[in-house]
Amino acid sequence: MNLPGPEQAAGGSPQSGDTSPPDEVVIRPLAIVNALLRRRWTVITVAAITVVSTVIMVLLAAPVYTSVAKFIPSTSRGVTSRMSSLTGTPGAAVDLGDDTSSADYYVALVESPTFLEKILTRSFQIDALGRKEQLLTFMDMPGETERERVLRGCKALDENLLITASKAPPGTNSPRIITLTVGAAEARLSAEITAAILDEIVEHNQTARDSKAAENRKFVQKQLDDAEKALAKSSEALAAFMARNRKIATPEVQSEKDRLERQRRMHEEVFITLTKQLELARIEEQENRVSIEVLQPPEAPLNRSSPRRTQSVLLAGLVGLFLGCGLALLQDRMSRVNREDPETRDLIENLRSIRGDFRRLIPFRSR
Repeated sequence: MNLPGPEQAAGGSPQSGDTSPPDEVVIRPLAIVNALLRRRWTVITVAAITVVSTVIMVLLAAPVYTSVAKFIPSTSRGVTSRMSSLTGTPGAAVDLGDDTSSADYYVALVESPTFLEKILTRSFQIDALGRKEQLLTFMDMPGETERERVLRGCKALDENLLITASKAPPGTNSPRIITLTVGAAEARLSAEITAAILDEIVEHNQTARDSKAAENRKFVQKQLDDAEKALAKSSEALAAFMARNRKIATPEVQSEKDRLERQRRMHEEVFITLTKQLELARIEEQENRVSIEVLQPPEAPLNRSSPRRTQSVLLAGLVGLFLGCGLALLQDRMSRVNREDPETRDLIENLRSIRGDFRRLIPFRSR
């Protein structure tokens, strides 16, 4: 007669004291391949639907052609700057090079609505229409008022252009290369818009320079008039003092004479300096200096930049295969689920409840 062991006496099996870890989930490649082969039509259908949908969207999408231009702020010195350095005249006419030499200046300028509005009001050759048309009219922006259409057009144009500046090497003063990229529905149109932006930049800088030069000339002219009056007044004071004290030679008289002569010389030097500055200001007002140097002029692109049909279809096929494989494996897994299991029944009930919630959220569902 066999007596029960200690484990059996406690009501357990001989293996109840086994402390080995539970079985881990083992991924079997052959099982996955078999599941995919069983559900192969699911994989093929999902991939085909994804590719066909992508092809339709690509064919319906409007083509975009991108034109690129590169430029740097002009580093050449103006006539007034060169003349002031040769003559040694301090405080010469205002030079706009410090303003327009910054790359951030051009980025902010091109992206400003005021600047973009000038481009929208220009006329360009539209191949689709066979004539020149204002860009804002061609874009056909919606809006109840003209101002609303302009603002929407500025936003749309800003979304289709990109202006960036390269980083200058640390510790150097080399100019940063500015890249301007413009996308449009036609190749020639994109190049013309890019060229128009470059022309508008030059015109804007020249207008700003002319305005500041005119203000500078008026300021120097006023200072010169005041200096001329001060010089005349000091000359008259010196002449009157010499006339009163022609025959008197005392230390006090000599000291006063020296003071009046110093004052007259000071006014005379100020007058001469302002006269030179006025001539430089007049030259600067008439000067027409290019503010940017174009490194790469815009050209009509040969190929569209988007949509890229081949890349889009290949990517859609790859994504469709992944989605199809995932759906096939999910279907295979769900087919093996024991529907009599309490947790499985609970899951099915929850899914049905969620479907009912979605139906209640749709206000006009078919009855």
